[in-house]
Amino acid sequence: MTHASTGSDGALSRSLRRPTVFAAACLAALALLFTAYSNHFQNAFHFDDSHVIVDNLYIRGLSQIPRYFVDATTFSSLPTNATYRPVLSATYAIDYWLAG
Repeated sequence: MTHASTGSDGALSRSLRRPTVFAAACLAALALLFTAYSNHFQNAFHFDDSHVIVDNLYIRGLSQIPRYFVDATTFSSLPTNATYRPVLSATYAIDYWLAG
């Protein structure tokens, strides 16, 4: 009977350590992610960012998000670059709302 309780205590001890290991792994992953993207605030826009993000009035408010799913012209400020990418436009709008 002592042997059975020792095994049970060992399993209990291992199960208590797992959340700690998982939490540590999550914190390490977040630290790596933050380190990898920490310099993006100083970077300038490039390529199509000017007409898709900087000059696009549709991403400046969250109220336009439903329109992204029915109107491809909301993707860019240039009519010739109208592309149906509603999820990407929604993420731009959310980023703009969060960071301004």
